Formats: sequence, structure tokens, C-alpha cells
Amino acid sequence: MTRQREDRLTVFLDLLSDPGRRRLLYLLEEHETAEFDRLADVLTGWSLTRDGQAVARRAEHERARAALRHSHLPRLVDAGVIRVDEGQEQVTLAEVEPMFEDLLSMVRGLEGPTQPTAAGVGHDGPPA
Repeated sequence: MTRQREDRLTVFLDLLSDPGRRRLLYLLEEHETAEFDRLADVLTGWSLTRDGQAVARRAEHERARAALRHSHLPRLVDAGVIRVDEGQEQVTLAEVEPMFEDLLSMVRGLEGPTQPTAAGVGHDGPPA
């Protein structure tokens, strides 16, 4: 393995080490493009499902928005995995390297069908 390929593998594994980023990537894998608010809703919903809560509070939704803006999306953009249209607040899955596609597919398979999909989040909008 070349040094460059090894470095890309390290970046990809680091990206996939975070459950929130993985779930966002699963959503984009299914839909290719999503609005920023939809991603925040989904991230909040998955957190609630994981924690056994039924209703999101505004603070949880705002934490999800902040994590997206300041952590998850910048890291995914820097790695060339997504594109963000700030004007329209759209996030799109980029054409990624086969190595990343393989890793994402493998990790998704390992997590199994218990991971909720975008349609199974349980709420349609930001919390009140």
C-alpha cells in the first residue's frame, strides 16, 4: 500500500468512527442530497432512538445543528466525501473513491438492520 493510499484509509476510518457521521452518510447514500435542517432532524432523531427518548427538546436539536455545522460537515467536506451548497443549505454526497464506498458498505453491513433509516426517525421537523 502506498503512503498516499494509507493516509486516505486513515482519514476514511476516522470519518467512519463517529456514529453520527455514519448515519448522515447512510442518509446521503440513500437520497444523495438532503437539506441541512433535515440532516439535523435525522441526527436528533437517531440520538433520541439510541437514548430511548420519545420527544426532542430544542436544546438537543440545536446541539445537533452545531455538531453538523462545526464538526461533521467540515470534516466530511475536507475529506471530499460531501459537497455543501451554503446558499441553499443542501448537502450532497460527492462521487467518492471506491475505497470509501467499500468501507461505508462494510460498516453499514456490520451495524446491521437495526440502524434506523431516514424514513424511520419518528418526527418530521424540528422539536418545539
